[in-house]
Amino acid sequence: MIEKIINAVLDVVKSLLPNQNLSTPAWIIRLSVLGVLVVGIVVGIKDTPLGDRLGLSKQVELPLLTHTEVVKNFRQSYEEISQLRESDPNVRATFLVALIDNSTNNIVQSQNIKDTRLMFWAWSVPVDKYSYLDVFERAFNSIKGEFQAKLNDGSCLSGEIQKPVLEQLKRGVYDFQSTHFSVCPVFTSQNKRLVTAAIALYKQPDSLQLYFYEDKLQRAASAISTLFYSFSEKYQIIFD
Repeated sequence: MIEKIINAVLDVVKSLLPNQNLSTPAWIIRLSVLGVLVVGIVVGIKDTPLGDRLGLSKQVELPLLTHTEVVKNFRQSYEEISQLRESDPNVRATFLVALIDNSTNNIVQSQNIKDTRLMFWAWSVPVDKYSYLDVFERAFNSIKGEFQAKLNDGSCLSGEIQKPVLEQLKRGVYDFQSTHFSVCPVFTSQNKRLVTAAIALYKQPDSLQLYFYEDKLQRAASAISTLFYSFSEKYQIIFD
């Protein structure tokens, strides 16, 4: 099919080529039409597979992140969420989870994306082994839809962990003691959009403690938001 199109275009180009029997105005007209045709062809195949093969498509240069930049981003996120847990033994765990677009495996870049999942970005838990983190991810994903719309409004949520989720976590985590939770949204600092959420789990807090914990978590989420810009671009990490 492509060969037929190419042959047809070549036939048109040949018919427009000037010859010695033409007058000067006719030469000018044919050359002008030929130039417009060539420009139209280039524009038409640009950013297509054919244009890529011919070297006509613009090569997108992905922004580069060094290992240091990646580690710095993670470390700053970890420091913010870990401070709350380490300051109080009743704060059993803190997490930063990213909202992932399943079609691209990138952080969501539009509020219209429907097929999403939560994935850990950073975490702080009082154990040495992290083999059960998939249990938390499954639990959080099972209730993601109930909270996502509310988080988009910019408000934190706190409450008691519902029994089905609590039972799931107890089956997957040895000596699980948490009874309550808080979750606060983290928005991009440019082109404001929900991209991650900060989550904390608590052991039997009273109402005043729960309010205090949520306030601290919200401040941590605000600090973390400075690390998340528009995420409208893709990045590549340098390995040397």
